[in-house]
Amino acid sequence: MTIKSGDVQFAGEVGYLAQPEGGSKAGVVLLTTIYGVNRIIRGYADMLAGEGFAALIWNYDGGPGLDDMKNPKPALERAHKLDDGAVARMSKCVDHLLNEVKVTSVATLGFCLGGRYCLMLAADDPRISGSVSYHPTIHEPMPANESVDVIARAADIPSPVLVLYPGQDRITKPDTFFRLQASLQTRKTAPTVIHFLPDADHGFLHHTDSAVNVAAGKFTRPQVLGFLRATAQKN
Repeated sequence: MTIKSGDVQFAGEVGYLAQPEGGSKAGVVLLTTIYGVNRIIRGYADMLAGEGFAALIWNYDGGPGLDDMKNPKPALERAHKLDDGAVARMSKCVDHLLNEVKVTSVATLGFCLGGRYCLMLAADDPRISGSVSYHPTIHEPMPANESVDVIARAADIPSPVLVLYPGQDRITKPDTFFRLQASLQTRKTAPTVIHFLPDADHGFLHHTDSAVNVAAGKFTRPQVLGFLRATAQKN
């Protein structure tokens, strides 16, 4: 499938939009890791466009993506300037996909930092058709720039949720993940799907120097695509 892609500006925000040449009715808001709109996230958006989705990456601070993931300090300094009020800005991505790109459904998908925010966006914005959270970063106790208990808030998400959790996650501890799972599963009307990957690391899609992480990425991709297609068809 031929795609078109490039940087976009909308409602005071900036991002990267990839979509099939002929357009799409199914949109996805992509929320990044602390490293922003780097080559890996752009590649993921291009992959989604090749599968028939209009994928809009939100650039959380408007800066360039960082590709050196062995040196997290600059990325952490940028990300720590972001607070939980930014969810309102993420909803502008939903507006843009619906009103300008002309999709009829919008899911959200996030990685690490974005994995936490995609759950918050799905709880706050009822237009979200489904959310995919790759290894959400949930610190306990919360850092100073966070104010929302995302585990409690997850119980309010009205749409289907897929969470992918690596068993070797050194950031979001197992007890934290299990409480998130329990909160999601209190919901009575929306499905919760959990993929537990016992040998994979936090950020497994990005840390491809490990054969286990590469295998986890290959295993989860068709299931994520199936989930996105299923939730789009509900709209």
